[in-house]
Amino acid sequence: MRVPIAIAIACLMAISAWPRPAIGTTLNCVVYRRNTWDRLNSVAAEVKEHRFPYHFYLTQKLDVDERQLRHNKQDSVFFADFQGHVVLAITGNYYAAYSAKLVNKEQRTERTFLTVMFPILKAAVQQFQGDIDFDGYALEISHHILSLELAEMVAIQNEGN
Repeated sequence: MRVPIAIAIACLMAISAWPRPAIGTTLNCVVYRRNTWDRLNSVAAEVKEHRFPYHFYLTQKLDVDERQLRHNKQDSVFFADFQGHVVLAITGNYYAAYSAKLVNKEQRTERTFLTVMFPILKAAVQQFQGDIDFDGYALEISHHILSLELAEMVAIQNEGN
């Protein structure tokens, strides 16, 4: 079944307020992780090799300065407990900076979904399609928004000096 992109984006925006998936400590998560370690690493390797328009890092911590991530371990493909379900969770930081004036919230969500989340989801589904029993996928990707309001205020303040 194909889901129209607008519906997928609306769903992504609606769930953005949900609590973050936690690394799974239930027996199911531990067993899945142990039995699929090579496939989890394959998903991570494929994501790292993918050429995104801007830098992307697999990280468990979101909204981190890029300089801190370049040489750190990138290991955020894991099974998680999410609201009573076992999901394959993938988290990361995407260093695209969208203009708040030129790109609205829906457009930012759509661009990040199509250029980052879709390729990541495709890699994950290819590795796990039909051969393991978990409840779904949870992707949490941080991107950045540029706002010129502060720069304009500084410019205005500096004119008077």
